Amino acid sequence: MGTKLIPGVLKNIKYTIDVNTGKKKESNSLKKNEIAVCELVFADSIVVDLFENHKTLGELILIDRVTNMTSACGIVTEILADSKDSSDSVIDREARSNFKGQRALTFEFKTGKFDTTLEYVQKVEKELSIRGRHTYLYVPKTGEDIVTVVNHLNNAGILVLMLVDDIDTSAFAENRSYTNNWQAEKMTVSEAANRIYKYSGIHGEEVSGGAFI
Repeated sequence: MGTKLIPGVLKNIKYTIDVNTGKKKESNSLKKNEIAVCELVFADSIVVDLFENHKTLGELILIDRVTNMTSACGIVTEILADSKDSSDSVIDREARSNFKGQRALTFEFKTGKFDTTLEYVQKVEKELSIRGRHTYLYVPKTGEDIVTVVNHLNNAGILVLMLVDDIDTSAFAENRSYTNNWQAEKMTVSEAANRIYKYSGIHGEEVSGGAFI
């Protein structure tokens, strides 16, 4: 932003603009060369001005934090100041997830189900990490407070892959970010990683292959 590099998140796409007609259209995603009016939020305070007032402080470039490639460029047309003083603001689960570019979900793997092993889940985690997901492979031990552990990890914005054996996971019954039935059949490492990657995206779909518990 201007002359400063700072983490930020595209919070909302207000609308896209047809380059031929100028018509405004609702959208929740952008394609290459499309024009849109969006709302951005930043991890810290930053000096900014409207583009019409200051060409340098009013321009920006969005850089993909995984590939380090330029994703978009834009100008500032409106400044939405926080109603709270910046010192009162907090970084919560949603903010941490957004800064990581993912949804903080937990996917349960059951030892032996579809021939699932620790080595298999490790390979899934490695593939997800290569693709930029922030993950944690959690293998709980008997007697551990798994709900507290998973909640702490999810609150940190982490995507959790939990491998269980005979541990009771019914305590997650009301947790909409936890799924234990996302596999309908045996999958290769790449197939499992692709499904989790898809569903854990900021604009990811619900896990249609299984039900959230």
